[in-house]
Amino acid sequence: MSLDDLPNAMLSAIAKRLGYCDVLSFRLVCKRFLRASNSATAEIESTREPLFLIYLGFECYMISKTGLWYPWPIPQLHGLGGAKCLASSMGWLLVFQAVTGSMFFIQPFCSYDSTVRIPKFPHTRVSRHCCAAFSSPPLSRDCIVVVVNRFILDDNFLDLQVVHHGCAYWTGYRIQCPWTYLVNIKGSAYHDGIFYFFSPNIRGIRLCPKNLVIQKFDLLSNVDLAAQHPPFPPFPIFELRKNYVRFVGLKKRLGLEENNRDSAIVSCGTAMTSLDNHNKLVVIFNEDITHRSARYRSKALYQGRIRIDVPAYSDRCATDL
Repeated sequence: MSLDDLPNAMLSAIAKRLGYCDVLSFRLVCKRFLRASNSATAEIESTREPLFLIYLGFECYMISKTGLWYPWPIPQLHGLGGAKCLASSMGWLLVFQAVTGSMFFIQPFCSYDSTVRIPKFPHTRVSRHCCAAFSSPPLSRDCIVVVVNRFILDDNFLDLQVVHHGCAYWTGYRIQCPWTYLVNIKGSAYHDGIFYFFSPNIRGIRLCPKNLVIQKFDLLSNVDLAAQHPPFPPFPIFELRKNYVRFVGLKKRLGLEENNRDSAIVSCGTAMTSLDNHNKLVVIFNEDITHRSARYRSKALYQGRIRIDVPAYSDRCATDL
């Protein structure tokens, strides 16, 4: 007797006793296993926290909340030098390959090659603080990809690149935004037709791809204070987790010494809707953790609504690269 011979009720009971990573593997077996594990997945998602996919050399692992390591091969990344994950959302990763400038999506939890290639990026390298976001899964006709990157030779400008589904090229814009105003862009989110990009100093820019209007904003923790600065449209509440990887102690989970000069972790953040408030977005920042930054243990959680800086940046992005 094999697992295929078991009734659906028993398969569902087995799935409910599995951990998250094992459930993912269970769902990949066949459509019957996928259907049988739906209730188990729903229970896990109700208390979800982001999982970590760790790429060490040529091996990829998934780390569960209990600290267990699961080998999780991603063939699309095997032997791919200079690859960098720019965005993670909706089960998809946006990957950029330096030197060649190629960019593509992969779905790490698929049992087949899910690679979706998009037009070659106009630059062959990006800065350390490059940040990206996409509006919907790459196979959707509504998918828009936005990449924000500070100019390497002139830190008074941001390079903003946009590509729509089905378009054969990127459209680039040079945005004047001094380093003194927007230090680095570390987090991104998409909500209700608008892209948001955040810096650690609780400032950011928002982009409406429909009419290419860009605005600067500040994030205010006091909603009453924000109401004193009209106009104040009903923007979502943002919960920024700036040091999430440090807070959960990922270096310790990996067995790396905090003060080891040779140990460093570069993480790609994500954004997700809060389970207790559908109008609140949880934004986990990108992080670059070295021995110098390991001592910062604060969760650095900041929550608030944005206030648009009017009239700055209310005009269209007129400078096309």
